[in-house]
Amino acid sequence: MTDVRPPADIEAGTGTSHDTGGSGDTEALRETIAAELLAARARTAALTDCVEDADLTAQHSPLMSPLVWDLAHIGNQEELWLLRNVGGRDPLHPEIDPLYDAFQHPRAERPSLPLLPPAEARAYAHEVRGRVLDLLAASPLEGAPLLDAGFAFGMIAQH
Repeated sequence: MTDVRPPADIEAGTGTSHDTGGSGDTEALRETIAAELLAARARTAALTDCVEDADLTAQHSPLMSPLVWDLAHIGNQEELWLLRNVGGRDPLHPEIDPLYDAFQHPRAERPSLPLLPPAEARAYAHEVRGRVLDLLAASPLEGAPLLDAGFAFGMIAQH
């Protein structure tokens, strides 16, 4: 297995935003953010791709969600924060928003929800990530609090 480690600023706990230092550094910032997003997703995949679907959909403790809920929740939060709030895009699947809202459903009840199956949860997160990378490529990374120095992108990389 490849050792995928976060960039030093994330590891040190300072990776929620980056200093652009001027327009010449915006492209470097985009590359850093993209690398952080991709590394985070690679770590998630490394932990979950080897898990059988039955184990992904099971609740192993009432203190935990089924892992498949977390897979789709990660994609849904990325869609909400980046595609919708930062990018102003229309929802991809608004009907699933309530299912993956951690405030609407305590962990103990999540197994009873009509959750996306593992393959669909992964496909959804993959679709969102592709659109986020397109958004990142076009983002000025300044001019709004969520954009400044890639703030919202950094939060999602840590989520």
